[in-house]
This record gives sequence, structure tokens and C-alpha cells, in this order.
Amino acid sequence: MSDTNKSLTLNDLCSHACRTITSPAENNINSNYVLMVPRKNKAWVGLGVQQIIRYRIDRFCIDNGDGDVKEILCDNPFDLLDQVLGKKASYFFMISLDLHRPNAVSGLPTMIWVQAKHEIEVDVSKDVPYASSDETAESGLIAEKLNRQFFENKITDLSTPETMNEVNWESVGDNDFIKRLDSSIEALQKIDGKIITTRAYSKSLSGNPDPYRLYEIYNHLESSCAASHFIQLDEDTVSLGCTPENIFSLEKNILDFDVIASTRGVSSDPDKDARWESELRSNPKELKEHTMALGRYQKRLGELCKEGTVEMDHHLDVRLFRYVRHLYSHLYGQLRDEISFFDLLKGSSPALSTYPDELIPVADDGVTATKYYGGVVGRVSSGFSDADVFLNIRSLFINKNEISTTGGVGVVRESRSDQELVEVKNKLRCVMEAEALWESEFKKLGNKNDLEN
Repeated sequence: MSDTNKSLTLNDLCSHACRTITSPAENNINSNYVLMVPRKNKAWVGLGVQQIIRYRIDRFCIDNGDGDVKEILCDNPFDLLDQVLGKKASYFFMISLDLHRPNAVSGLPTMIWVQAKHEIEVDVSKDVPYASSDETAESGLIAEKLNRQFFENKITDLSTPETMNEVNWESVGDNDFIKRLDSSIEALQKIDGKIITTRAYSKSLSGNPDPYRLYEIYNHLESSCAASHFIQLDEDTVSLGCTPENIFSLEKNILDFDVIASTRGVSSDPDKDARWESELRSNPKELKEHTMALGRYQKRLGELCKEGTVEMDHHLDVRLFRYVRHLYSHLYGQLRDEISFFDLLKGSSPALSTYPDELIPVADDGVTATKYYGGVVGRVSSGFSDADVFLNIRSLFINKNEISTTGGVGVVRESRSDQELVEVKNKLRCVMEAEALWESEFKKLGNKNDLEN
């Protein structure tokens, strides 16, 4: 990137593409998607919608925007997915945990695949950051226009609000959540494993604040995330988030997994912060939780990759985020020739799971809809050779005038309820800070406009 633009981030470049290229008369910001992968210095911006494929209960609904929705009956969507998707198209996609929970009540599709009219690749490491990723003539013209604006210094750094009002979220009480944690720990005394215990939060929204602005703010605060996403699922529904880990990434035939497990907070006090990091690296409970997760990934990678190609280039490292840090390991290997993207995706769903299976009833009532929390979010390129697939956590879900989020902890036999309570709150601190800044900025702008009028 040229010296004159070296301060620009992926967040800046993607926001400029979304806010300046889309035409309000045809496709406003709400019909776009964004997937950012900071460690690759890349993002993909989908402008407009060419096709939307939704899976509900027992059928695919394929909408090509011509008013005629084609339906294909199918009990297991993974059986027909490779035939339903266009082989020459790139897709942004989300898969809900509710796909595996037949009693969950929700009006949302359990799978959604979006092919954009135009998709732009953004690479912040390149001197020319914008390029067409779908190789259409119009996408090329869009990329040329964006690059021209880039070289003319017409792209500015995003501003971030500095003050926020207190925002109150509705949730079960701390004591009720501790009771659930205690039940999980008690169950683990009889069966060794890991139970994902979650806590949902929600609140009402007043007015009509721009959801993409929330995405910009959240990205700025959690800039070290593994990936972030924004997608308008329909006129009233938005999903956005900054996840700490991938489920898998595939580049040509190289498959890699992040292993993120075990958590400690981050403190502004240097002595306390150093102590917390030391505890994370040495605490038997944290080491066991990470080792269990790592073992499952090592076994799976061994089944998917060619013999002798699996390597681990990070082991028990620490990944630092705004308010939490995690133990981190990273594995990769050469994918076996007979394994496809669709095999990987099927094997990765459900993405967030309690194990062994006999512990699932302790963690999950099977009825409460997840709103895509703990599911899959990602993008696959045309030909299905390259894919970036992530765990949808640390996310926000907006439906009409309600916004919600969910936090979870991995409970093992040695867990303590009081510590897990603190952990789930720490995991959502950045989410809630971003939302509070967003609402405060919106109200401030509203008050300013009222005074001017």
C-alpha cells in the first residue's frame, strides 16, 4: 500500500466499497455482505444479490430474483448441496445449529447461501487493493473506480465514537446461570467430556440505527479477530460478528484448523494482566480444556489429510483480544484427493458441540432457537477449491427492533461456576461495548438533528 494510504485498514476499504458503490435505487447497503479475514489481509464484499438459496425444514428454496422460487425437497441438505450450488459462483453462507435441532422454533432458514451480483476482493497488503473476484466486466469496472478513488485519496479513516451511555440487556439472572453451570459440572463428574453452556442476552432498539455502522465500530474495537462478517438476511434481519477462530480454511489443497480453547481476561493493570496470562498458560483446568479440543482436531485432520503432511506451527500460544485471551494452536495438512469442500462442511456441522453425545441434553433444551449463534459462517470461491469457514460466535443478531447476542463457555470436570460466569461476561464485553457506542452515537446524531431543525 502506498505511503499516502498506509493508515487505511480493511475496515476502511470495505466500508468505502459498500457505501459508495451501491446504488440506493437498486441495491442499498442492506443487500450486501462482507467477510474480512485480517490474517490474510483480505476481505470480500458482495454488492447486490444474484441468487439466494435457503434451506428450511425439508427443502431448498432457490430464488434467482425473477419472482419464481424453485423448491427442491431434501431431508438432508448436505446430500444435494453440491448439485444445488452453481459451480462457477462464489457464495457467502451461514449454517445454523438449528439444522441439527429439529424441535427448535425459528422462522429463519437453517442454511442460507448468497451469490452476489458483483463481488470485490479487497487486499490491504497490495498497492492496488481492489480487484474483481468474479471476473465479470462490471465487477472489473467497480474495482477500477474504487482503485481510482483510492489513489486520489478519497478514502478516509473511519471515525469511532468515544463516549457511550449505559445499555441494559435482558438475560437470565447470574444465580440462574450459575445453577446451569453447576448442573453441567455435576454431570461431568460421571461422564468426562465438555459441555457448552450458553447465556443469551437481548434488548429492544429505538429508532432505526444503521446496522452497518455497528459493524464498523465493532471491527475497529476487535481488530485482531480471526474474521468478521456482515450480512442482511432479509429486510428486517441482520447478522454480524467478529469471531476469534476458524472452523477450517482451504486454499487449493491445504487444509488448516484453528484450535481456540481456554480463556482468561485482559486487565489494564500490568501486574494483574501478567498474572492472568501466566494462569492461562499453567492452570490444569485450562490446559485440559485446550488439550481435549486439540486432540479432537488432530484426530480429524489425520483422517482428512495425506499421511505425513500434518503439521502444527503453533502450540499453546496466546491470542490476545480486546477483553479476553485464549490458548491457541494451529494445525494444517495436505487434503486427501478424494475429500471435497462438501465433505469438510458436512463434517464440521454442528460447529459448536457438547461431547460425548450423552451430555447434550444437559447443555441444550433442543427447543430454543440459536439465531445462528455457534453455527457456521463463511465464503467459498467458484469451483469450491478455496474456502474460509468460521465459527459464528461473538456475534450480534438484529431482527426488527430487537438485538440479541449469546455467550458460551466450555465446561469441563474441573471448572468452577464463579469463574465460568466471569468468563462468559468477559467474552461479550467487546460486543456490548460496540453496541453501546453505536446506540449512543445514533441518539447523539438524532438529538443534534432535532436541534438543527
